[in-house]
Amino acid sequence: MLYGIDSYAFQYCLKLTSIQLPAFVYHLGLGAFEGSAIQSITFARTERIAYLSSKLFVNCSNLSSIEIPFSVEWIGEGVFLASGLQLITYQPGSRLRIIGPSAFLSCSKLMDIKIPSSVCEVHGKAFAFSGIHSVTFEKDSRLKRIGREAFRCCYNLTSVEIPSSIEGLDAHLPEIRI
Repeated sequence: MLYGIDSYAFQYCLKLTSIQLPAFVYHLGLGAFEGSAIQSITFARTERIAYLSSKLFVNCSNLSSIEIPFSVEWIGEGVFLASGLQLITYQPGSRLRIIGPSAFLSCSKLMDIKIPSSVCEVHGKAFAFSGIHSVTFEKDSRLKRIGREAFRCCYNLTSVEIPSSIEGLDAHLPEIRI
């Protein structure tokens, strides 16, 4: 039975276009799909995946959308770095608490991002150099901190509504509404 996918398991698999992960998978290793041709990944609704490992989908230019499993609490460093992501959604009941450093760095096709209310921290450079136009935090956001350069060089960014729960802000933002 498959319980996890080891680090770099599918790195640069240029014919791999889709994968469906069963509910019993609990681990996705560092750079597991790095540079692959993956276009879609489907996660079964599971309690087991709590962390998306660093560089998991780095340079996956064909990956245009993803639904983050509700059990994921932390998106690691550079998970989607320079990927083709255009749309990010979350399974209902998201437990996401931390968006790691450079998680969406250089995602030039990513236009809008909605951040679940469960997120308490967005690390530095999380969305830097991306194509985002707007950032929305869900109602009743628990956000406490936006890290240094989180939105650096997001030249298309026109709107961010910062939740009143914020305690620390080091981000580069063109417009701030509290």
